[in-house]
Amino acid sequence: MAMEMSHALSDGAGVMPYIKSTVYLYLCKKTGLALDPAGIRLPGDVIPESETGNPFAGLDIDGAKVPIYTKPPIKDFYRVKDCEDNEQQLHCIKIAESELIRYCRDYDGSPNAMISVLLARAAKEYAPENDKTVSVAVAIDYKAMLGTYDNYRMYANVVELDFPKNRSLDDLMKSCTAARGQMMLQAQPENALWAVKNRKLTYEKLSQLPLEVKLGAVAKSAGSMRWSFTVSYVNSRSFGSTDPYIDAVYAIAEPGVSDISCEIFCNNHNFVLSISQTFTADRFIELFLKELSSVGINYEVFRKEPLHMAGIEPFKSN
Repeated sequence: MAMEMSHALSDGAGVMPYIKSTVYLYLCKKTGLALDPAGIRLPGDVIPESETGNPFAGLDIDGAKVPIYTKPPIKDFYRVKDCEDNEQQLHCIKIAESELIRYCRDYDGSPNAMISVLLARAAKEYAPENDKTVSVAVAIDYKAMLGTYDNYRMYANVVELDFPKNRSLDDLMKSCTAARGQMMLQAQPENALWAVKNRKLTYEKLSQLPLEVKLGAVAKSAGSMRWSFTVSYVNSRSFGSTDPYIDAVYAIAEPGVSDISCEIFCNNHNFVLSISQTFTADRFIELFLKELSSVGINYEVFRKEPLHMAGIEPFKSN
């Protein structure tokens, strides 16, 4: 089964209720079984008003102050792509949950921090003469950071990790600790509240513009390269009663703002890394797999194919 949804409708885990319901209804029809609907939204269920309302109603967004720490973006960052090949490619890699979590624990990492470090290590090997800083955007959920609010949207944004040329990444534990530290500094409640305030102001400005102008601004933003890599970990481990029927779940994001994007999904005790790139050459992926092997992580590459997405025409960026 393949499903595609625009970020304009929902981000990351915010689409999971729809996907779980669709998988459940399909399997009930396909198998003829009455599977347990616990935790599944069914047609006709009453949707609480809070789910579609303002998840921040109880917060003083307008009174948000500039946070103590904000990280300026890296403007002249490392680019992985070094050719004119514009054919997007997808690799799906499966890793046992117990194995990746054990290594994260042993090396003071989290799945998104460790994968970010290993991507940066592969980048250094890919172009050792490149002096530019590797920039990694890691997805975060403002709503979860500010408290538990019953709402389908994630209000996602990113924190930015940087890996300068002169910073050694040989010590994996030290590198993962530093990456987690960068994430924690940027993922404070005051940072989230400030970002939500600015997003609100942006929406208010956009609401005054004609639709054509807004679409043009969105298109320009979607096609603008901002990081070397993007990493997103959708923390959802169960599809309820349909789990035994699911071999693998992999999420795909079009690499429009970075040369390579990595979507991490965990289900049925396996992590799946869906790595999308803006070119077809396999050399970088081979170096990344080499990094996984170097720290003792076993893996299986179970899909390799052109990136198929039915949505808007991919934006090309130099």
